[in-house]
Amino acid sequence: MEKCENCGLTKVKIRQFSPDFGTIYFCDLKCYKDFNSKGVYRALEPQWIETGEIVKIENFCETPQFTGERCVPNKTCHPQTMTEHLMRYALATRYAHGRILDVACGTGYGLKVMGFLGADKHGADIDQEAVDSARQFNDSLGLCNFKKIDFEKEGLSYYFGEKNINLITSFETIEHLVNPNMFLQSCADTLRDDGYFIYSIPLANPSKYHKVVYTFQSAKNLIEKYFDHELIYIQEKEELIRYERINDPVNLNKRGIFIIGICRKKTTKN
Repeated sequence: MEKCENCGLTKVKIRQFSPDFGTIYFCDLKCYKDFNSKGVYRALEPQWIETGEIVKIENFCETPQFTGERCVPNKTCHPQTMTEHLMRYALATRYAHGRILDVACGTGYGLKVMGFLGADKHGADIDQEAVDSARQFNDSLGLCNFKKIDFEKEGLSYYFGEKNINLITSFETIEHLVNPNMFLQSCADTLRDDGYFIYSIPLANPSKYHKVVYTFQSAKNLIEKYFDHELIYIQEKEELIRYERINDPVNLNKRGIFIIGICRKKTTKN
């Protein structure tokens, strides 16, 4: 029988996996809380999963909490939210080769998905806690480049180089910016001439987190100041449809609809 990490007794009812300690055991919830209160490591709120006589607590990494805006694996309130986000990254994976950069990468799960084919992963986010989590989730060997950046004050190329990235993804970022023009120009400057920029924007979706509410046309017009659309998709829940196949584009501007664009850098005409 395993011993409790807190008091040393051999009768245990709880086990926990930690990236720092491996699997550790506790007598009960009191010992679990006592151990965490000592500050040995910062614990997440436990997720209880019945496994016979033992209660298992999953704690794979220190990730920010789900706020209703940032998607956090194991903390997202509704599975549909996670599914919607993963669909966007799955769509981008076919373009993920060479150097890839996820802007507003959050906890880094999207880079994990896109990097399965061996791309060189880079990430940026305005939140240091998210950056740290993304680095821990993706970069056990210290080979990736993750930076905390204020996208309305700092250029991406300063950190990632000019014309140096093959794919830039930025899902549900632009609506959070008061003035997205600097951000989009920065993405264009950082992208290789033959690279792809893939984005998503929620349509007709006012929120305390959103600085601008976009319609389909206003979102499309903004992007096309800096990029040329190669493909446009419309997403509603788990449904992803090519824009040209939609029968009634008039009804796009409603809550729960997202525009997803696959873009090339805008060519300069001589």
